[in-house]
Order: sequence, then structure tokens, then C-alpha cells
Amino acid sequence: MNQMLARGRMAEVLEWGEGRVLKLYFPEFPFEDALHEARVTAAAHLAGAGVPEPHEVIEREGRPGIVFDRIDGETMLERIWRLSTYEVLADAVTMANLHRAMHTVPTVAITDLPVQREKLERRIGAATALTARVRERLIEHQASLSDGRAVCHGDFHPGNILVSASRAVAIDWIDASLGDPLADVARTRLLFETGMRRRRDSDQRRRAGLFAKTYLEAYASEDPDVLNIIQRWLPIVAAARLAEGIDEEEEDLVTLAIEGLERLE
Repeated sequence: MNQMLARGRMAEVLEWGEGRVLKLYFPEFPFEDALHEARVTAAAHLAGAGVPEPHEVIEREGRPGIVFDRIDGETMLERIWRLSTYEVLADAVTMANLHRAMHTVPTVAITDLPVQREKLERRIGAATALTARVRERLIEHQASLSDGRAVCHGDFHPGNILVSASRAVAIDWIDASLGDPLADVARTRLLFETGMRRRRDSDQRRRAGLFAKTYLEAYASEDPDVLNIIQRWLPIVAAARLAEGIDEEEEDLVTLAIEGLERLE
């Protein structure tokens, strides 16, 4: 029996022979999801992004799965809670560098990715916790921002970064798109913010806050105005996140979407 190494919202990860793992989706996810993620990850790998190499898409007990290179290490999220402050700050800079490098890879081989703007508009339209007028204003605001043509991960956070002895890689590329990299960074900032609000432990909130601040400053180190643009994207990605139906985040996301929009108008 293959040992389970990790379990997430969409899939579990199993040992799969020498130097490989199997990301096995849960039964409710279609085979097309695995094909899409494998194609996107393969293209990102060939383009030079820091990702584990995919090898094949298979079916096991009626469930789709992807065989990847095995990365022996731990998630960056796990490291935040156990490392020294100095090491946590170093990881935050590593995360920023990984994200920036991802946003500069050639996109010639990844032209079939979804368009970020269209994905965000669909999700905002489905965010029924907001009024129709607020959703309309958010979509109008998005139209004033850059489209971009960068490779965007779509769910880039410390839990989706594996750190080994030699490198850090980004996993879970199912939400990847082509779009504005600063919208991608705004999504990461949003995940930090909603995650910190749910942390009851004061030391964990402090560590997560320090990590998030260092990550954002490192990403924006070459152009401080980047932080202002990320702020403009924040209500949009908050509204889009509402469509994911995460009940415990709904109140915070509604507040971030409405208050963020009001500050911009």
C-alpha cells in the first residue's frame, strides 16, 4: 500500500515508486482537472519556473492522478511555526524571489492558460454575498487595471511551497492563468490576511504577520509603487475568493471587498 504523505482540499499525495509521488484527486474532481494541472505544470517546468516535473496522468480506483518528481522536504508554512525569526525572514525573501521569477518566465509554451481577467470576472459574478451593484463596480474597477501576460499561479502561499535541502518549488497549479502578476501577489496578500485573522495564537499571528510584511517588501523592492497597485487589486481578489464558498472567511472577505472598493472611489 502506498503511504500517504499529505492531504489537501482537492487531493492526497501518495508515495509512488522511487523518487516519485502521486497526486490523487478526490472522486468528485473530473479527469480534466488532472489533465489541465499536468499540462500547466509541464509548461511551467519547461519554461524554467520552480515547479516539480510532472510525468504522467493516470487513473486509480476511478480517481484521476498526476505522477510528479518527489521533493523531499516540508512546506514553507510548516517552517514558519518552528524556525527562528531570522530563518523565517529568509524564507519570506525566498518566497518573494520564487514568485517574481515565476512572473518573468517566457510564456510562449503556456499560451493555452485561462485568462486571469475572465476568471476573476466570473468569480466576482458568482459572489452572491455581495450585492449586484457592488459586483458591477468591482468589475468596472478591474477594467481600469492592467491585463498583463505573466504566468500567475493563482493560489501562491506558503502551504503551496515545498522546501528541500537544495531548492524551493511551487505546487498545486490548478488555478494558474495568464494575467497581471500584481493581481497574483494581491491574492497571496489576501490569503495571509484572512489566515492571520483566524489564528488565535498570538505568536503565530506575529510570525505570519512578519513573514507577510517581509515577503511583500521583498517582492516590491525594485519598485515601491508596486505596493499601491497590489492594494488596488485587493478588493477584486477578495470578491473573487467569495465564490470559493469558504464560510469562515465570508464576513472578512465581504468587508475587504466593500471597504477596499470605497477607498478607491
